[in-house]
Amino acid sequence: MSSPRTDTIMVQPGLSPVTVRERLRAVPSGVRVAVVRTPELTVGAIGTLVAAAFAWVPSLWYDEAATVTSAQRSWPQLWAELHNVDAVHGLYYALVHAWFWLVGYTPFTLRFPSALAVGIAAGLVVALGRRLGGRRFGIAAGLVFLALPGVQWAGSEGRSYARSPPSRCA
Repeated sequence: MSSPRTDTIMVQPGLSPVTVRERLRAVPSGVRVAVVRTPELTVGAIGTLVAAAFAWVPSLWYDEAATVTSAQRSWPQLWAELHNVDAVHGLYYALVHAWFWLVGYTPFTLRFPSALAVGIAAGLVVALGRRLGGRRFGIAAGLVFLALPGVQWAGSEGRSYARSPPSRCA
């Protein structure tokens, strides 16, 4: 007599429940090795995906519009603006100017660099946590970092906050 099927795991009377290791063996080895050996990349990718999720939905607010306006200026106009108005964000405006030249402007392409910066920061938190307290501690630290509201806010903004958080994110 065969055992009843529950989802994809066979249940047989008298056997212990399926362990986590047995379930992990069902995952393709390439994916399993990448997740286990490089938790920094895994948590970083999760952070980028979470921060970039629905980044195109909300409309731009005033500071993001200032970024778009500055980034769409010509190089001489941008240089003149940095001398007279907004030198603090100069490097960021130059990077966004080059980014828009590569991919064009949409609300998503404006906000994606911030999401990417949050993912990189999460991977670095995992790396630091691994050095200080081991692999599990590093992964937990990276996930806690991603759960912080200020981090998610910075990752969804089209401003330079993800590179240098404002005081309200600290």
